[in-house]
Order: sequence, then C-alpha cells, then structure tokens
Amino acid sequence: MRSSNAAFFIQLTDWNDTGWAVSKPESGERPLFDFEPGLFRREQAAYLLSEHLGWGLVPRTVTRDDAPLGVGSLQWFIECDGREHYFTLYEDQPETHPVLAQIALFDCIANITDRKSGHVLLGNGGRVWGIDHGLCFAADFKLRTVIWDFAGDPIPDALLADIAALLDGVEVAGMLSDRTRTRRRRRQPRLLGGMVVLALGLAWVALSQDQLSLTLAWVPCQVATNATPAAMMASFAGNVPNFQRGTGSSTIAVAPNAAILAGIYLAVFLVGNLPVHFIAPGILAVVLVFVYCFPMRDEVPKQKMAPLKVTSIVSSFWTNPSRIPTMDLPGGHVSSSSCPS
Repeated sequence: MRSSNAAFFIQLTDWNDTGWAVSKPESGERPLFDFEPGLFRREQAAYLLSEHLGWGLVPRTVTRDDAPLGVGSLQWFIECDGREHYFTLYEDQPETHPVLAQIALFDCIANITDRKSGHVLLGNGGRVWGIDHGLCFAADFKLRTVIWDFAGDPIPDALLADIAALLDGVEVAGMLSDRTRTRRRRRQPRLLGGMVVLALGLAWVALSQDQLSLTLAWVPCQVATNATPAAMMASFAGNVPNFQRGTGSSTIAVAPNAAILAGIYLAVFLVGNLPVHFIAPGILAVVLVFVYCFPMRDEVPKQKMAPLKVTSIVSSFWTNPSRIPTMDLPGGHVSSSSCPS
C-alpha cells in the first residue's frame, strides 16, 4: 500500500472466516526527529481512546509481536468508496457533519499531527471512519489537520460528558483526586480542617521561645499548606465553570509566591509584634476558605476507592521501566491480542 511508512494489506484467517487488515510494522517506519520509534503504538492508542470515549471512530487496532514483518500494528481494513474523503463528504453530504465535527474534536484530544482529507473514509455501510493515527499524542501541542470548518462551533454537551467520563476514568487522576477526601469522602472538612491546622501552627510559631519548639511548630504548617491546596484544586471540576478554571488554578499557583512577598513587607511593619504577623494570616486563611467551602458542592463519589497503603506511596517514587510493556526494555514485552475475524 502507498504510504510514507511501510503499510501492508494482509489477509487474516481463523480457519473458518477470513478478513483483511492493514499491517504497519515498526521495521517499516521512517525515523522522525519529533516522534520516537514505535508509531504503531500510537495507532492502537488512538483506537483505545476512541473506544473509551464511546465514539467508535477508529477501526479496531491491535499490536502484534508475532506479525510476519515483526512487531507492529494491525488495523481492521475498512471497505469504502475510494472517491470519498473529508472534503467531498463535507461538501456533498451534510448529514455527515456531526461525525466530521466529532473527528475534529477527537483530533484535538489526541493531538493529531497529520490529519489529511484521505484519512477520513466513508465505509460501504455509510459509516464514517478516521484512520492513520501514527502521528498523534505528541509531547508538544502540534495540531495539524485539514478539518477547520467546525472551528468556533460549540461542543455538544453529550460529547463533553463523554470526555468528562474519560477523565474520571484515568487511574492516576482519579487516585489523586479522591485522596483529597476524608474518610467520609468529603472535601469540605479537609479544606477547613487544613486551614485551622495552619492557623494553630502559625500561632505556635509566633509563641515559640526556642529552636526546637519553632521546628516542631513548622511541621503542621507545612503539612497544611501542602494538603489543603490539593483538595481545593480537586474541587474545581464540580464548582468552577470551565471558562474560569484556568484563571482560578493559575491564581492558586501564583498565590504562594505573592504571599511570601507580602509576608516580607508585613514583617517590616510588624517587626515589633511578630505574634500578630503570624496569627493574622492564619485567621484570614480560615475565613477565606470558609467563604469558599460554604456554597461549594461536595458530592460523594459513587465509586469507592481502595484504601491508600504506605506501600503504594513508597512504590510511586520509582517505577521499574522493564515492567512497563511499552518500554521495550529487557524483561518487558509488547501487548498483543487477537485481531477480529
């Protein structure tokens, strides 16, 4: 098959049924300066993303390490009308516009770097497909696509809900988010309790008379200032509108530096009354967090998280790369599964 990287049209069989697939072996990939070898994994990743979203835009794709030309991807071949592509569909078949807009949104999520018109197919059954996703999930944002006709259009609520469900299902994000809740699975007590601990810790600092007492007093202050912002940031999704989340999160990120600068100037004016210098900010923090917590939505999640173990925390500091299938290191392996027949 004609393509920038080697692609082969192959026949599949399970003795009784036969089918066709497109094979893209790693051995046929051209070196790229902005993508590491192993583009076939991105092909499968795009399929998995489409399936997790529930959109069904990408033909089934698997990776095989026992393919005739070595490790690579196999994608189910779509029988289609070769005369149709994105531009003809957009111009001549307006009924395809919703799914074409969906592909445009998918390209933004997957950070597609090579969406050509011919990468959009109209299957013989009338279903629209997207193919050729080897150049996606780039580390840098580099969206390159021919699909710009839907730029500026609002995203349907149903598609936003699909994306939100995908984010909720991300293992790491879910773990970090739910670890900001108390045992009763609420964030308000952690927010308010954290600020109260901070205020008491600052008061302890102000009243300390020796180095040991000062050191011990600083421990709860540090714990509270690290734990409380995490719970606040995790609560944004359910309380802050989309268009304000960037401003809100960046404000929280800048706030510690601004507080340090303000504290320096405040210390100059209150050099003769250090207890006030430490106690007043603690009281102010409690008041501000209470104002935020009082109207906030603090819904209990439906799924119950597994208890957090010390071993899980310790193991998060280092991961053995040889145990990660996609690293291709000694002791690792590339996942494989059967292709549909």
